[in-house]
Amino acid sequence: MDSVLIPDCLKCCSNCGIPLLLQSTSEDSPHWSLPSRLLTTNDAATDEEATGIADMITNLKSRVSNLEESLNYVRAIYGHLQNQRKTALTELRRGEGALSVVRRLPEDILCEIFLHTLSDESNRRRSHLMDRSPWVLGRVCSRWRSVSIGYAKLWTHIDTEIPRPLLEMQLERSAHSPLSVRLLYSNVDDCQPLISRSNRWESANLQMGVRMLASLEPIHGQLPLLRRLKCTDSTGVGPCAAFQVAPNLTTVILTGKPTLELPWSQLTRLQQRIPSMNNFDQLDCARNLVELSLTHPVPRSLLLQRASEEAVRVLEFPCLRRLYIEDGQFLVFMDLPALEDIYVRDTASHLRELIDRSFCRLLRVTSMDEVFDFISVLTRSPALLELRIKPLYDRLAILIPALAVEHGFEPLCPKLSSISLGISPDINRSRGLVNMVDSRLHCAGCSPIKFCYIIDTYNPSAPQHASATLAELARRGTIAEWRVQKPATRRMDEWREEFPH
Repeated sequence: MDSVLIPDCLKCCSNCGIPLLLQSTSEDSPHWSLPSRLLTTNDAATDEEATGIADMITNLKSRVSNLEESLNYVRAIYGHLQNQRKTALTELRRGEGALSVVRRLPEDILCEIFLHTLSDESNRRRSHLMDRSPWVLGRVCSRWRSVSIGYAKLWTHIDTEIPRPLLEMQLERSAHSPLSVRLLYSNVDDCQPLISRSNRWESANLQMGVRMLASLEPIHGQLPLLRRLKCTDSTGVGPCAAFQVAPNLTTVILTGKPTLELPWSQLTRLQQRIPSMNNFDQLDCARNLVELSLTHPVPRSLLLQRASEEAVRVLEFPCLRRLYIEDGQFLVFMDLPALEDIYVRDTASHLRELIDRSFCRLLRVTSMDEVFDFISVLTRSPALLELRIKPLYDRLAILIPALAVEHGFEPLCPKLSSISLGISPDINRSRGLVNMVDSRLHCAGCSPIKFCYIIDTYNPSAPQHASATLAELARRGTIAEWRVQKPATRRMDEWREEFPH
């Protein structure tokens, strides 16, 4: 580093260490001070006083001039030191960067990290194409560019929103890897390079339209790798047989009004709207489903059939373990002997009937139906492990005492270990909740409540007794949370996302 020249006036005394600039000298002050009468009155100075004041002013001007010179030295030194500090920090960062662990990551680890940077659908809408992975990775350094371009799997998520030259470049970089494609009806002309490579599709997300229907005809029988299909159609353009032959297709998500001919018997995960009897007939063919989401009210024709006392058609799904339905009236038309996990958004009153018909052993029940008669369901679910409900206050007053264990009585749901309440209990209900947890903790035939969540989407803040309630639950070994508004809403959204969507 360059040395800094320090002027004599800024050097320190060898005896006391005080900078010479700060030490008092005979030149620092005038030989005499102003008479006090001149400071307290408007009297004129005598000739002798005027001469002394003139000498003092001369000395002070000289003093100010010397101080200005010293300050200029200090400013120069300060600026010089600031520049040296900036240079040193820059070199420090470069040195630390040269030793960064990122530089020493093996190529396979770096590739795995790159995979986790690929945007999901929500991020895709918020950022420009070239500011997203994998395109942005090549702008970091030459090594990252080389690694990212050479890693074919990184380029397999292809969207027809990108310009045609970039789409073809991405296809080239993806080599022969299976593809995850997104096709839009508004970009049909740009879909052709992807359509010609349908034998590499592993996952497909389509937005259907009239022109798209004709474009998909060549892929019929050319989908040997396809495992997941998502199709959105708000227009109902007509039947599409392009996906009728897809030997590995197991997951299908249908939104809007798509009419697809699918290999229904091989599907294991399905989300579908059932607006008509035709869709109901298709669902009857999907007997091997393990997970199912129905996102539409029951067709009116089915309800009329039931009301007319005709023989109610019941669909049997012997392998179905997880079910999400927005309209609980669908349960009237189902037989689900293997069901373990169910989410009923509305009209959950038919759940009891389903259990009696199917003899299923539920492990988890989730319901947003505030007037749901959950006690009748709990009495039929001895294997229940988790309960997530959004009851009214009067229903909560029934639930908590029902779950409490009284001496000499069989506990309700003895294996229950997690409970989530979509309501904020008052102080009395909170005390009852703590007592219920305590009673099950000391019951030999009960599993302790390990998790307890209060999910309140209405109130802006937790009540004053919330902290005390959480502390009491924690003392009993229960992991407890009290969420309100946005965090509470996010938690409920997470419940829905556990099912096909």
